[in-house]
Amino acid sequence: AREFPDVIERIGRVMADFDLTRKIKLVLITNGSLIDRPRVQAGLGKMAALNGEVWFKFDSATASGMRTINQTRVSPDKQFERLSLAARLCPTWLQTCVFALDGAPPSEAEQAAYLSAIARLRREAIPVQGVLLYGLARPSMPPQAERLSALPTAWLDAFAEKIRAAGLSVKVSP
Repeated sequence: AREFPDVIERIGRVMADFDLTRKIKLVLITNGSLIDRPRVQAGLGKMAALNGEVWFKFDSATASGMRTINQTRVSPDKQFERLSLAARLCPTWLQTCVFALDGAPPSEAEQAAYLSAIARLRREAIPVQGVLLYGLARPSMPPQAERLSALPTAWLDAFAEKIRAAGLSVKVSP
């Protein structure tokens, strides 16, 4: 919304009116598609001042994975740029959903690309807070929904350990 920075400012005033500033977390859940717009950046700066954080959707680090999971043709490099912008403006978590497609977990290549993106975040000192790693908790809406299923908690935990080994904290929600 064009009014995004104004909305964040109003939320800040309401938080102050009820003495909630620094007591509650203001969260923006986003796919990052408009992060490169100045008004969105201004809003993120205001969110940071209000103890806010961004949950940036980052389910895949490959073009084919992003097309399959998020139905987008945005390049992984463009998504990485947007993630970098968000993280430099406001505390940012990667929000990553993993699931089985046709009974199979993400491929080794898909996992390796994701872990490579994590390593790049660390190498470029992009201040990501960590990863919110989660599985399917409700029926999905994309066209391939009938092909999706939840992964075992043990798989999620093992992938979380790989992410931790790459240098980021992880919160797992099966």
